[in-house]
Amino acid sequence: MKSFDNTESPRVTLLANSGIMLEYKGTKLLIDGTPGEIHGYFSGLSDEVRNDLLEGKKPLFRDIDILMYTHCHHDHFSPEVTRALVEGQRTRYLMMPDKDSRPFVRLRESADMNEAKLWLLDIPLGKIAGYELDGIKIEAFRTMHAGELYRETEHYCYLIELGDKVILITGDSDYDPDYFKTMLSGIRIHAVFINPLFLNRREGRLALTESIRPDKIVVCHIPFEGTPGTNLRKIAARDAVKYKEILPEIILLQDELQEIFL
Repeated sequence: MKSFDNTESPRVTLLANSGIMLEYKGTKLLIDGTPGEIHGYFSGLSDEVRNDLLEGKKPLFRDIDILMYTHCHHDHFSPEVTRALVEGQRTRYLMMPDKDSRPFVRLRESADMNEAKLWLLDIPLGKIAGYELDGIKIEAFRTMHAGELYRETEHYCYLIELGDKVILITGDSDYDPDYFKTMLSGIRIHAVFINPLFLNRREGRLALTESIRPDKIVVCHIPFEGTPGTNLRKIAARDAVKYKEILPEIILLQDELQEIFL
C-alpha cells in the first residue's frame, strides 16, 4: 500500500528543461519529465538522473502515478524513456496528445499490455476536459504552440487542483491573453509554470497580468549552467529582475534536482 505524505504544500523537483516531478500528499505527477538531449541549446536528462528515473531506487522516483506531456517535442518527451517506465510498471497513468503520439506505436501498445491507463487527449480549442486521480483534479485544454514554425503541433495546458491550490502548466503555449482569459475565467491560479520566452514577450506578460493573474510565476525550460549555444539562462535572470515590480513573485527553476514548495 502506498504511504501518503500529509504535507499540505505541493513539492516540485526539476529534472531538466520543463520536466518536473510534482508531489502532493503521496501522489506524484511527472510532467514533461523525459526530455532528450538537445546539444547546444536545451538541457536533457543527465545520465545520473535518467538512470535513477528508470531504476526507481531513490524515493523521488518511486511510485510515479501519472506521466503527463503537454506535447511530443523531443525537449519534453522521449518515447523510449516513457516506454521503459510503462513497461517497468513504474506508472499507473499516461496522459498525452492523441494525434501527435500516434507514430509511437510501440509506446501505446506497451501501455495497453502493461495495464497503464492511457489518457489520449483530443480536445477542440476552447474546450476543457476533466480527470481525477486520488482526489487530485486535472483539467486539460488545447492551445497553440508558440512560434509560427510549430503552429501544427498538438499542444495542451494543464490545470492541476491540489487541495485549495490550482497549478497551471503552460508548456510551450503561445501567449494569447484573450484566449487565456476565456479558458481561465473564474479560476484563481496559485502558480503558473512558464518558459523564459513567455516572460520575455510583451504578450506573455500581458497574459500573466490580465488573464492568468497567478500568485506565483515559476520559470522553467532554462538551460543548465554551462550549456553552450544559448543565452536563455541570462535572459530569464535579467527579466526576473526587470519585471519584478509589475509581476507577482517570480521563481527561477533552473538547476538539476532543484526543489521548491508552492
